[in-house]
Parts: sequence; C-alpha cells; structure tokens
Amino acid sequence: MIFYAGKFRARAIIAAGAAAVAAFAAPTTASSSKQKSNAPSYLEYIAARVLIDEGRLAQAAAALEKVIVSDPDAATAYRDLAETYLKMGDGEKAMAMADEIARRFDDKETVRFLATLYFYTFSHKRAAYYFEKVLEDDPDDEDAMTFLANYYSTVKPDEAIKYLDRLSDRNPHDAAVFARLAAVYEKLKIYDAAIGHYRKSMELDPEFKEAHLALSRIYEVLRDTRAAIGEYGAYLEADPRNTAVLAYLGALYFAAGELDKAGDTFERLVEISTADAAAHMWLGAVASEKGELAKAVRHFERAAAAEPSPAVYQYLTELHIRRKDFASARRSVEEAAR
Repeated sequence: MIFYAGKFRARAIIAAGAAAVAAFAAPTTASSSKQKSNAPSYLEYIAARVLIDEGRLAQAAAALEKVIVSDPDAATAYRDLAETYLKMGDGEKAMAMADEIARRFDDKETVRFLATLYFYTFSHKRAAYYFEKVLEDDPDDEDAMTFLANYYSTVKPDEAIKYLDRLSDRNPHDAAVFARLAAVYEKLKIYDAAIGHYRKSMELDPEFKEAHLALSRIYEVLRDTRAAIGEYGAYLEADPRNTAVLAYLGALYFAAGELDKAGDTFERLVEISTADAAAHMWLGAVASEKGELAKAVRHFERAAAAEPSPAVYQYLTELHIRRKDFASARRSVEEAAR
C-alpha cells in the first residue's frame, strides 16, 4: 500500500513538473550555471504545484514563499503564490503579491494575469489599466474589450462606447452588444442613438422583449406618450400577464385621456390579480372621470377591503359627497381616522 501511494505521488510530481517546466524555466535560461543554481527552487516549485493540485493551499503557499526567496526571477511562482493566497481567502496578501509582481515583471503573461487577478479582487480600476495594456499587445482580445466596456459604462460611459463599437464590429449579429450600446447611449441621453441600437438588438433577437420597456422609458422622457404606449403594448404581446407593465400602461392611457383603454387595461389587471388594491383605485378613478360615481364607489370600496388606507377613504369620502350621500361620507371619514 505504501509502495503504491508513493508511486502515485511520484507520478503526480512528474505530471505537475511537465506542466510547469516551460513557464518556470523561461526566466532562468540566461546561462547554464543559473539553471543549475535554480535547480533546488525548481524542485520546490514542482512540489508546491502538487500541493496546490491536492488542495493543500497553506503548505503550497509556504513552499512558494521559499521559491521566490531563492529565485526572485521566478515570475510563475509569484503568480501562483498570489493566486494561492486568493484561493485561501487572504485578499490582503494576494493584493500585496500582485503589487510586487507589477513592480518586478512586465511580460505579456504577467499583464494578463494582473488584469484577471485585479478583476477577481474587485480592484476594477487597476484591472482596467492592465486590460488596456492587454489590448495594446492584442487589439483583438474580446475578453479585455468586454471588461473595459462594462467597467467604463459605469464610470465613464463615453469611453465604453469605444470598446462596444469594436465588439459590435467583431460581432455584428450579437444582440446583447447592441443592447449594451443602447443602454450606454441612453445613460448619456443620446436618445436617437439609443433608440436605434435597441431596435437593432430586437432585429437580431426578436425575443428580446425587454428592449420594448427600455424604449418606452426613453419615449416617456421625450414626452412621446403615444410611442411609449406602443412599446408597452408590444411588450405585453410577449408577456400578457405582466402586472407591473399592465399597471403602467393603464396609467399612461389615463394620463393621455383614453379612459376606455385605461379601464380595459386595469380590468385585465384585476382578472390576473383580483385583490390588487391599486388596480381597483385606478378603475375607480376612471369611473369617476367618466361620471360613473356609483361604479367608482364600488371599486374604491374593493380597494379598501383589499388594503385599507387613509388615501382610499379620502377618495371614498369625496365620492360620497359628490353623490350627496353624506351618511356614507361620514362613515368614510371615521374609517380614515381609525
């Protein structure tokens, strides 16, 4: 049993060594004498890689710490140590090691490693710096473009457009890229471009119904109620039981003075959610505007039964007074005071 366990571990060491040899040896090929002097460090590094594969992270970290002391040029060991600290949940040590790596090395692999490490440690400003360096070396790197587009869309939207345009050029059939471009243009209040890109995203992906909500939001900002209504209606064709959108559409119809359509919309909402107090209040408001006071009272009473509130009883009081039903008005005032 001991023989087989030792044999298995030996194979693991050989496998780990084969995977790591090129990366570790690369910084130490200046001379044969340097390779010989680094031989103990190399063996320690291989042992550390085995420990990482076995999940023995604390021991791996200790081994890697010895490696970088004996061979300060072992960039791979530094990177593995930073990553091991991160896996151990020691973000402070991982960040300190990343800073040390940044001071010592500037090769392509290190730049990409730092970009990724800073991303996973939520140091997004630093990650952006290194992803930009990645793009300097490889202008077609879509991972770098994607990160930079996402990062700048929050902190500097006009800069995000540059990267999203590059992504859209490389992925002309990707609806998500055009939707992200649209969202950035919307944030910048460049509404014509936002509308165009949202529509492009829907052309590429007809099931992307959320674009209708974004467009309706823009049209409301532009005070184009008719266009906003159209987009909410288009969304409901795909999702007819969405109560939030039904409520918003009904409110827009009401604001536009289209009382019959507002009433029909809120009736649809009540069919889905019979105890929706807000929907009954809207139906009461529609009936009140149409002069159907008894109907308005019934809806407000249903709203009060579903969700009693001073506001509901205030409306009821006013309706009773308009109907000259002063006894009912007095009762509504008493209910509001409770």
